[in-house]
Amino acid sequence: MTAKDFVTAWRKGVSPKAMSGYNYIFSNIKNADQISQGKKAVSSLGVKAVGKYKLVVQLENPEPTFIDNMVIPAFYPQNTRLVKKYGAKYGTAAKYTAFDGVFKVTKWTNTSEKWTAVKNPYYYAKSAVKLQKLNYQVVKDSNTAHQLFQQGSLDDAVVSGTTAQGLQNNKNLYHLLPVR
Repeated sequence: MTAKDFVTAWRKGVSPKAMSGYNYIFSNIKNADQISQGKKAVSSLGVKAVGKYKLVVQLENPEPTFIDNMVIPAFYPQNTRLVKKYGAKYGTAAKYTAFDGVFKVTKWTNTSEKWTAVKNPYYYAKSAVKLQKLNYQVVKDSNTAHQLFQQGSLDDAVVSGTTAQGLQNNKNLYHLLPVR
């Protein structure tokens, strides 16, 4: 992963052609709004790689929480070489994506509701990783997710609405707090 991989990802993310719908998240970066509206080229985005590992970002206005936003997936890097190699296919299936973290995703396409993440053999600290595999399943209904969790079919479930309200005193309920 290099600084250029962040530039590649952010330019893709702010593009008016971006399919994610998260263009707005880049709003305070220089020229982002004009780029999203098709009024400026993506190359004018206020982000550049200086050398291999230094990323310089120009903001339109001071933003004390900017660094906190870096945990949002829209800001994650994308492998520049693979983005060029796969073009429009990049990110549409596990085989068209690169992973630099603890796990790499397998058995996923952009329409899959189940996929697997396996231990990444290229992760720098792979010997410290004890878990070999994670299985993911999309459960669209909060109540169904909770029922599957209670039955032991899921190890984790996101609940909301009346399901979450009814679980306020449950020892298994954890509230996710916004990043600050």
